[in-house]
Amino acid sequence: MARKNDKGRFQGDVWFREHVHARVMDSLLLPEPRSQRERRKLLSMPVYKEEYKRQSTLFRQERRDKRAEHIQTRMEGEKENQRRAEQDAIWGQDHDSDTEEALLEYVRQCAEERGKSPRMRDVLGGTYISQRFGSWALVLTLAGLKLPRGVEPPSQRTINAYQKQHKENAHGSREKGDN
Repeated sequence: MARKNDKGRFQGDVWFREHVHARVMDSLLLPEPRSQRERRKLLSMPVYKEEYKRQSTLFRQERRDKRAEHIQTRMEGEKENQRRAEQDAIWGQDHDSDTEEALLEYVRQCAEERGKSPRMRDVLGGTYISQRFGSWALVLTLAGLKLPRGVEPPSQRTINAYQKQHKENAHGSREKGDN
Protein backbone atom coordinates (compact mmCIF):
# COMPACT_ATOMS: atom_id res chain seq x y z
CA MET A 1 0.00 0.00 0.00
CA ALA A 2 1.34 3.43 -0.91
CA ARG A 3 2.15 5.68 2.02
CA LYS A 4 1.03 9.29 2.19
CA ASN A 5 3.11 12.13 3.52
CA ASP A 6 1.86 14.78 5.95
CA LYS A 7 0.31 16.87 3.14
CA GLY A 8 -1.82 13.95 1.94
CA ARG A 9 0.24 13.37 -1.21
CA PHE A 10 1.67 10.01 -2.10
CA GLN A 11 5.39 9.90 -1.46
CA GLY A 12 5.96 8.69 -5.03
CA ASP A 13 4.32 11.88 -6.27
CA VAL A 14 6.68 14.01 -4.18
CA TRP A 15 9.67 12.01 -5.40
CA PHE A 16 8.53 12.42 -9.01
CA ARG A 17 7.97 16.19 -8.65
CA GLU A 18 11.39 16.68 -7.05
CA HIS A 19 13.15 14.82 -9.87
CA VAL A 20 11.27 16.61 -12.62
CA HIS A 21 11.81 19.98 -10.93
CA ALA A 22 15.57 19.34 -10.76
CA ARG A 23 15.57 18.43 -14.46
CA VAL A 24 13.66 21.60 -15.33
CA MET A 25 16.07 23.75 -13.35
CA ASP A 26 19.05 22.10 -15.11
CA SER A 27 17.42 22.45 -18.51
CA LEU A 28 16.59 26.13 -18.03
CA LEU A 29 19.92 26.82 -16.30
CA LEU A 30 18.15 28.52 -13.42
CA PRO A 31 19.40 28.79 -9.84
CA GLU A 32 17.22 27.31 -7.10
CA PRO A 33 14.83 29.95 -5.67
CA ARG A 34 15.94 31.36 -2.31
CA SER A 35 12.48 31.93 -0.85
CA GLN A 36 8.98 30.54 -1.06
CA ARG A 37 7.87 33.70 -2.83
CA GLU A 38 10.53 33.25 -5.53
CA ARG A 39 9.58 29.57 -5.83
CA ARG A 40 5.86 30.37 -6.35
CA LYS A 41 6.78 32.99 -8.92
CA LEU A 42 9.05 30.52 -10.76
CA LEU A 43 6.42 27.76 -10.74
CA SER A 44 3.84 30.10 -12.28
CA MET A 45 6.05 31.15 -15.21
CA PRO A 46 4.81 29.78 -18.59
CA VAL A 47 8.35 28.74 -19.61
CA TYR A 48 8.70 26.70 -16.40
CA LYS A 49 5.29 25.06 -16.84
CA GLU A 50 6.04 24.18 -20.46
CA GLU A 51 9.45 22.72 -19.60
CA TYR A 52 7.95 20.86 -16.62
CA LYS A 53 5.44 19.13 -18.91
CA ARG A 54 8.19 18.22 -21.37
CA GLN A 55 10.56 16.94 -18.67
CA SER A 56 7.82 14.97 -16.88
CA THR A 57 6.92 13.23 -20.16
CA LEU A 58 10.57 12.41 -20.80
CA PHE A 59 11.09 11.23 -17.23
CA ARG A 60 8.04 8.95 -17.34
CA GLN A 61 9.23 7.45 -20.63
CA GLU A 62 12.74 6.88 -19.24
CA ARG A 63 11.22 5.14 -16.19
CA ARG A 64 9.06 2.93 -18.45
CA ASP A 65 12.10 2.08 -20.59
CA LYS A 66 14.19 1.21 -17.51
CA ARG A 67 11.38 -0.95 -16.14
CA ALA A 68 11.04 -2.77 -19.48
CA GLU A 69 14.83 -3.26 -19.63
CA HIS A 70 14.83 -4.61 -16.08
CA ILE A 71 12.04 -7.07 -16.91
CA GLN A 72 13.88 -8.18 -20.06
CA THR A 73 17.13 -8.69 -18.13
CA ARG A 74 15.32 -10.67 -15.44
CA MET A 75 13.63 -12.87 -18.04
CA GLU A 76 16.96 -13.54 -19.75
CA GLY A 77 18.47 -14.45 -16.38
CA GLU A 78 15.63 -16.85 -15.67
CA LYS A 79 16.10 -18.46 -19.10
CA GLU A 80 19.84 -18.81 -18.43
CA ASN A 81 19.14 -20.37 -15.02
CA GLN A 82 16.70 -22.81 -16.63
CA ARG A 83 19.22 -23.69 -19.34
CA ARG A 84 21.90 -24.22 -16.70
CA ALA A 85 19.58 -26.41 -14.61
CA GLU A 86 18.88 -28.57 -17.67
CA GLN A 87 22.62 -28.89 -18.39
CA ASP A 88 23.26 -29.82 -14.75
CA ALA A 89 20.55 -32.48 -14.89
CA ILE A 90 22.04 -33.99 -18.06
CA TRP A 91 25.52 -33.87 -16.52
CA GLY A 92 24.17 -35.61 -13.41
CA GLN A 93 22.60 -38.38 -15.49
CA ASP A 94 25.85 -38.88 -17.38
CA HIS A 95 27.91 -39.04 -14.16
CA ASP A 96 25.46 -40.86 -11.89
CA SER A 97 27.75 -43.88 -11.67
CA ASP A 98 30.88 -41.82 -10.82
CA THR A 99 32.38 -42.46 -7.41
CA GLU A 100 32.31 -39.71 -4.84
CA GLU A 101 36.10 -39.47 -5.04
CA ALA A 102 35.84 -38.97 -8.82
CA LEU A 103 33.33 -36.16 -8.26
CA LEU A 104 35.62 -34.53 -5.69
CA GLU A 105 38.54 -34.78 -8.13
CA TYR A 106 36.38 -33.10 -10.79
CA VAL A 107 35.64 -30.23 -8.36
CA ARG A 108 39.37 -29.93 -7.59
CA GLN A 109 40.10 -29.70 -11.34
CA CYS A 110 37.46 -26.98 -11.71
CA ALA A 111 39.08 -25.08 -8.83
CA GLU A 112 42.50 -25.43 -10.44
CA GLU A 113 41.17 -24.12 -13.78
CA ARG A 114 39.54 -21.12 -12.07
CA GLY A 115 42.46 -20.47 -9.77
CA LYS A 116 40.17 -20.45 -6.74
CA SER A 117 37.46 -22.49 -5.06
CA PRO A 118 34.40 -22.55 -7.28
CA ARG A 119 30.88 -21.73 -6.25
CA MET A 120 28.25 -24.32 -7.07
CA ARG A 121 26.98 -22.30 -10.06
CA ASP A 122 30.53 -22.16 -11.48
CA VAL A 123 30.75 -25.93 -11.89
CA LEU A 124 28.83 -27.79 -14.57
CA GLY A 125 27.00 -30.42 -12.54
CA GLY A 126 27.42 -28.41 -9.35
CA THR A 127 23.78 -28.82 -8.36
CA TYR A 128 23.94 -32.58 -8.88
CA ILE A 129 27.19 -32.87 -6.90
CA SER A 130 25.83 -30.72 -4.08
CA GLN A 131 22.69 -32.81 -3.84
CA ARG A 132 24.65 -36.05 -3.89
CA PHE A 133 26.86 -34.94 -0.97
CA GLY A 134 24.24 -32.93 0.86
CA SER A 135 25.74 -29.45 0.56
CA TRP A 136 28.26 -27.51 -1.51
CA ALA A 137 30.20 -26.55 1.61
CA LEU A 138 30.66 -30.23 2.40
CA VAL A 139 31.84 -30.91 -1.17
CA LEU A 140 34.50 -28.19 -0.93
CA THR A 141 35.57 -29.29 2.53
CA LEU A 142 35.93 -32.94 1.48
CA ALA A 143 37.82 -31.83 -1.65
CA GLY A 144 40.24 -29.92 0.58
CA LEU A 145 39.36 -26.56 -0.95
CA LYS A 146 38.97 -23.19 0.71
CA LEU A 147 35.37 -22.08 1.11
CA PRO A 148 34.43 -18.97 -0.88
CA ARG A 149 33.41 -15.87 1.03
CA GLY A 150 29.86 -16.16 2.30
CA VAL A 151 29.79 -19.97 2.33
CA GLU A 152 29.41 -21.29 5.87
CA PRO A 153 31.57 -24.31 6.68
CA PRO A 154 29.76 -27.56 7.38
CA SER A 155 29.49 -28.51 11.03
CA GLN A 156 31.71 -31.27 12.38
CA ARG A 157 28.50 -33.20 12.98
CA THR A 158 27.67 -33.03 9.25
CA ILE A 159 31.16 -34.16 8.29
CA ASN A 160 31.04 -37.04 10.77
CA ALA A 161 27.58 -38.11 9.53
CA TYR A 162 28.83 -38.10 5.93
CA GLN A 163 31.93 -40.12 6.83
CA LYS A 164 29.86 -42.63 8.80
CA GLN A 165 27.42 -43.04 5.90
CA HIS A 166 30.31 -43.32 3.42
CA LYS A 167 31.95 -46.09 5.51
CA GLU A 168 28.65 -47.98 5.80
CA ASN A 169 28.07 -47.76 2.03
CA ALA A 170 31.61 -48.93 1.30
CA HIS A 171 31.32 -51.79 3.80
CA GLY A 172 27.90 -52.82 2.40
CA SER A 173 29.29 -52.85 -1.15
CA ARG A 174 32.12 -55.17 -0.16
CA GLU A 175 29.72 -57.60 1.50
CA LYS A 176 27.53 -57.72 -1.60
CA GLY A 177 30.63 -58.31 -3.74
CA ASP A 178 31.71 -61.21 -1.50
CA ASN A 179 28.45 -63.13 -2.09
